[in-house]
Amino acid sequence: MQAIKKKKMIIPDYNPSEQETVGTYRVYPAFQAMFKAFGFPVSDTEPRFNRPITPKENMKLLFLGQTPFWIPEDSPMMVTADTLGFFPRQTPDNFATRLVLDGGEEPCVFPGLTQKSAWFDLNWQFVPAAGGATVAPGAPKVPDMAEWERYVSIPNLDDMDWDGMEAMNKQYFSDGKFNILNVLNGPWERLMSLMNVSEAAMALIDADQYDGIHRFFDAYCIFFDDYITRVAGRCSIDGVLMHDDWGHQNSAFFSPATAKEMLLPYLKRIVASCHKNGLIYEQHSCGRNEAFIEMYAEAGVDLYCPQNINDFDYMLEKCKDSQLVLACPTPMLPPDASPEQVYAAAQAWFDHYGKYRVMAGAMFPNSLFYAALYEISRKAYAEQACASRSKEQ
Repeated sequence: MQAIKKKKMIIPDYNPSEQETVGTYRVYPAFQAMFKAFGFPVSDTEPRFNRPITPKENMKLLFLGQTPFWIPEDSPMMVTADTLGFFPRQTPDNFATRLVLDGGEEPCVFPGLTQKSAWFDLNWQFVPAAGGATVAPGAPKVPDMAEWERYVSIPNLDDMDWDGMEAMNKQYFSDGKFNILNVLNGPWERLMSLMNVSEAAMALIDADQYDGIHRFFDAYCIFFDDYITRVAGRCSIDGVLMHDDWGHQNSAFFSPATAKEMLLPYLKRIVASCHKNGLIYEQHSCGRNEAFIEMYAEAGVDLYCPQNINDFDYMLEKCKDSQLVLACPTPMLPPDASPEQVYAAAQAWFDHYGKYRVMAGAMFPNSLFYAALYEISRKAYAEQACASRSKEQ
């Protein structure tokens, strides 16, 4: 992350006034409209607390390998935590899949459940029950990756409204949160969208399609290098989250050996595209993927937020000496949990995970739990910093 300079920060002692609300964070106008479709509870504003540094500054410390002031919070909702997710409507895939989260004053109007994306000319069908969109199976756009150039072409980024993207989002990127551009359809997910899942999995081990897949992934990386660089030049983003589900509920879609040969080289290139622009790279990969954790670290991935079905203790031990940060799950607490129970749960979480470089993640964040975890981690990290300074003196 060349644009993030290492700067040693003095961590002050914890003060209870840090839990006071001193304002609010801007919430995207389209926030409620988007998440209503997914069934998530949302609010009009997000509280701004009296923190000694901003969430953005705190997260940058973590990714620089330094001790943060507190355990950062992550959430799949990407608005109710220390991060602010960014799904610009000008990106055709975002609009086609109804994943639009940006500063546009008016929510997007979708004419039907199925939208066509100008990227690869694919029809995406929104499934309300699942809260997401998929390409209808049965008629793959590319039946043979050996000849993919006959069926699709790499999109032309000059066709996008870059001025509109910059203008409607400028005010939201100066608000103190860590801004993450979301990129749908990483290399594997793009292959699935073009071929169907089973055909894509077979193509990865089909010698006849080997060269074609590598040609496509090479072109795809060049395309995303351009896309990421353009967005970073227009919008003050801090990172990129790429959606590329390598696993399903029980296992991975492919073996580690196949992933190492067919996907790892291109993951490294996408990570490098982020780092050269001063951005962190977050891998979003649903499914049971602990077998890939060392591969993610090797690729230079900065952040991985696994689903709860994974073995977190195994993954933390495997990547503890790398730059990779894991977002570890917080407990589901009963609605009537007492303050003492909530604090005890937060202390247990920190005792278990606090020795690693981690974030705290939850599908439905519990504000009381996070308040307790903030206090616990702030005190612990301040004490560690003080002890470290004493040793240096």
